[in-house]
Amino acid sequence: MQHSARSIRIIGGTDSSPGEWPWQVSLHVKLSRQRHLCGGSIISNQWILTAAHCYWKAYLGQILCRVEDILQKATVPLMSKEECQARYRKRRIGDKVICAGYDEGGRDACKGDSGGPLSCKHEEVWYLVGITSWGEGCARPRQPGVYTKVAEFSDWILEKTTFPSLVQIWLKWANQLQTY
Repeated sequence: MQHSARSIRIIGGTDSSPGEWPWQVSLHVKLSRQRHLCGGSIISNQWILTAAHCYWKAYLGQILCRVEDILQKATVPLMSKEECQARYRKRRIGDKVICAGYDEGGRDACKGDSGGPLSCKHEEVWYLVGITSWGEGCARPRQPGVYTKVAEFSDWILEKTTFPSLVQIWLKWANQLQTY
């Protein structure tokens, strides 16, 4: 089955306005031709945060970063670790992930969204809470998206980045989400 680049991304989303998500980027890999590989989030003037599996997929080619013309967005509710574990009985949902999605499905990240942000707004400020990682299919009922919980890696991120001020702002609030 053929998919257009647009049909394999956010399910049940809407187009965002230009500049609405200025920290979101598209990581492209250049092998014989350039193509979108994964999403990512700008966390400083020198660092892009993405999923580890995106990096390993790209190791053979040159990685390029660009801002997409049109991004899709979808609002999905966060859920507790226990609720997520009940949905994924055959997998272990640990403390290093956070889940989000509707019981009825219909809205979700999908192929090509890996590495992109799960952002939450608190008191008019957006925070990077998760990194799109995996799920069972796309937008299926009772199958939430699973995101790497950024707060669980805040010390490592701060250790590896040379410009931690923006990262510290994002992580300060994200650390408060420990109840999920």
